[in-house]
Amino acid sequence: MTRSDSSRSRAALRSRCFAAPAHETWGICQSRNPYVRRREDQRAARKAGKPYRPPLDHPLLAEALEETLGVILYQDQVLQVCQALAGFTAGQAEALRRAMSRRRSRELMEGFWDEFRVGAGARGVSEPTAKRVFEQVIAFSEFGFPKSHAAAFGLLAYQSAWLKQYHPVEYYVGLFNNQPMGFYSLDALGRDARRHGVEIVLPDINQSDVWCTVEQTDGRTDGQTDERAVSPRWGRSAATVGRTDGQADRQASSRWGHSDAQVAKRSPTFSSRPSASRSPHLERANAVRVGLGFVRDWGKEIAEEVVVEREKNGPYRSLGELVRRSPPKLSRLAIDNLVWVGGCDEFGLTRRELLWQAGLWLPPKTEQLDPARVRHQMELALNHPYEGLRFGDLAADERLLAEYGMLGFAPSGHPLSLLRGALPPGIISSARLPSLEHDSRVEVAGLVVARQRPHTAKGFVFVLMEDEAGMINAIVRPDIFDRDRIAVRGEPFLWIIGRLAKDDGSFNVIAEEVRPLKVPHRSPFPVPPSPAGPDSRSANPFAFLRSLRQNAPDSKDWG
Repeated sequence: MTRSDSSRSRAALRSRCFAAPAHETWGICQSRNPYVRRREDQRAARKAGKPYRPPLDHPLLAEALEETLGVILYQDQVLQVCQALAGFTAGQAEALRRAMSRRRSRELMEGFWDEFRVGAGARGVSEPTAKRVFEQVIAFSEFGFPKSHAAAFGLLAYQSAWLKQYHPVEYYVGLFNNQPMGFYSLDALGRDARRHGVEIVLPDINQSDVWCTVEQTDGRTDGQTDERAVSPRWGRSAATVGRTDGQADRQASSRWGHSDAQVAKRSPTFSSRPSASRSPHLERANAVRVGLGFVRDWGKEIAEEVVVEREKNGPYRSLGELVRRSPPKLSRLAIDNLVWVGGCDEFGLTRRELLWQAGLWLPPKTEQLDPARVRHQMELALNHPYEGLRFGDLAADERLLAEYGMLGFAPSGHPLSLLRGALPPGIISSARLPSLEHDSRVEVAGLVVARQRPHTAKGFVFVLMEDEAGMINAIVRPDIFDRDRIAVRGEPFLWIIGRLAKDDGSFNVIAEEVRPLKVPHRSPFPVPPSPAGPDSRSANPFAFLRSLRQNAPDSKDWG
């Protein structure tokens, strides 16, 4: 083989490898369309050593549709099909392309039928065949897009899958640090991370950076980390992991006014120099530490000042010290919010005790003057005489509500995990769906992640819910939507009764009734005891669910 032949061979291989993600991504988007089935048939034929010839509506379509196994996948192919089968000129093809991009493209494209029929007849194509192909073109115009878009989606999907497989912690850090984006909320992303072995660790005044960072937890699952293994940066600012603002490299050496060498000297756990082999600490990295900037009423500037002070003068050892050393712009409300989500737990007090201390150091009257803590003189590092009073810790439901209220998502778990014992008896977990028979009657409940009502779906609504075991896809017919519209459109927690539809590994619940999730008024469920001691209180599931409705993260809704 000559060098030129070898180059052409490698180019053809790259072309096939790059085209595959585009075809399969767009094929999957069309939900088990003929391309996916033909692709599987082609693989089976190759495995058996037999040639595969995809079915075509007419031999004239071979060149235009050879690459996609006889199926129209891209806008580009629509024009090629019309030119090959009906002899459209470049001008007619351009007019057709413009019609496809209009809002009422179906009606506009139907006006091309006479030209298409006459042109196809002149090339020996029967009218039934021409009609069948033209109907495919019409149907495609409602959701098609160019091949370049599909290639971009396919490449992004492959890159994301690779990162999630081999660098899962860094992958989720990048997603958290670049919100808002994508289909899923931070709440859903956090629980997806946990299902893939990545812990989401609550913010901590002495461990968190401004943004989310990678942290190793020595294989622990209790959310506690080894302080010696935590470093705010790995030779560059960990706060810039996954950031796309174009300043990551600059921030690595100058944002805090320290060089990489100084950072490495202070934090010897991670070397600032690139290594040919993967660090053993990186092998054990399995947690995402939530940044201080994610806490309500903090923001980037205040979080940066708090982190700079910590790096210059050492960690904060008590809440009183935090109040004295932090910038005056850090308000009492912001400190309370950090305490609510466990950001000061390492001070050795319960969260109620810490909130009490915050009230001692920063009484409400200071908030009436200015939301920031105005200081008129130097403060002495003295203890308050009443800061030693003891209070019980927060219950599990109070902690989860605090996370939703102060972070907008709940790293500690799913709200239904605290309601499972109080749910109506017929509701099952999503983990049981694979074991049930097709068309089984099921009742499921979950937190709504997304609602979609695309204009091409003819009134159908697609609801994505999540319970503590995973995602649940529900399909609501137009008549059910009209009857249960209020619940479908507005309820953050849904209870759906319907039939299970199973298709080649996918599971959907065809809704017959959609209700707001309800629990009994007086059916208390036990709360785990706090570390400070036994807690005799029981949470009321009805009150808990009512509070959840007020604090639940917004779903991603379209249509």
